[in-house]
Amino acid sequence: MALARSFTESGSDEVRDGIVDACSYCATKGKLQPATHFCFDCGVYGRYICGECLQNHNMFVNNHVAEVIAILSSSRRKQLQTDLAVERRKSESIAKKLTEALQELDIHKQKRYDELLETRKKLEEEVNEKQERIFIMEIQLERSHTEQFKLQDRFDRQTHEFEGIKKKLTETSENNITLNKEKKQLEKKHEVHIAEMYDTMADEKRKHNSEMQKLTRDRDDIRDRLKLLTGVKLSEQNADIADLSDPYRAIEVSERFGQLYDDEWIDAFETLTEKKMGLSMKEAIAFLLRLVQYECFWDETHDIKTFTVVDQCCL
Repeated sequence: MALARSFTESGSDEVRDGIVDACSYCATKGKLQPATHFCFDCGVYGRYICGECLQNHNMFVNNHVAEVIAILSSSRRKQLQTDLAVERRKSESIAKKLTEALQELDIHKQKRYDELLETRKKLEEEVNEKQERIFIMEIQLERSHTEQFKLQDRFDRQTHEFEGIKKKLTETSENNITLNKEKKQLEKKHEVHIAEMYDTMADEKRKHNSEMQKLTRDRDDIRDRLKLLTGVKLSEQNADIADLSDPYRAIEVSERFGQLYDDEWIDAFETLTEKKMGLSMKEAIAFLLRLVQYECFWDETHDIKTFTVVDQCCL
């Protein structure tokens, strides 16, 4: 594309001063210098060059051919002007498209900018919200740390108290073990002492019962003798009076049964229900009943004396 335009096409007022075409190089420097040559090899459609710029042009691009404008034919100049007009229209079209593209780009940039602003606003709101939450969480964390310190201190105190209680429990457990041992020893001694007392009491009871039996026999003998003597005296002159010396008359049998219940039976019952035997009341009665049934019975070959077996079994 040519970098210079004809002053006639551009509508410059300098045409009236005799400037028809301006030098492209001078125009870039802000000068209006009439061109004396035209280079067809520069750009797409050539370039106007003045005499001063021609030397620099030939110095850097020595293979270009710059022709003198004055000797160009009118058809050639017209063709150049036509080409320049086409180039100008293309440039204007491209400039218009670029302008529209720039406008669209500006619209897109503004839209994107607005979106970014909105995003930034949302992000700032989120950041502020998160900062507030962080601030609240920091306060809660500080409170949690304070509460944790309090709980730790309380835990340490309770642990110390627990250790003290555990120590006391250990001492109490050891004391209980010692006391249990002493208790077992005392119980063992007590059982031995009770057993000895039971044995002593049993011996004393047997001696007492033996003495009582002896005294009872002596008493019975004396009473029998007295009754015999009295019966003899009464029956000598009266046959209807019973013989008081008869040991098996009804009164004697009743008295013996009463003695059996009052003496032997009660002693045997107490012996069976004591701690040493450990029988209940029903078990003791059933045992004594079986004993009477199997050992004390009546038949033709046995008499009332058989009941003395109960006394021997109970002792």
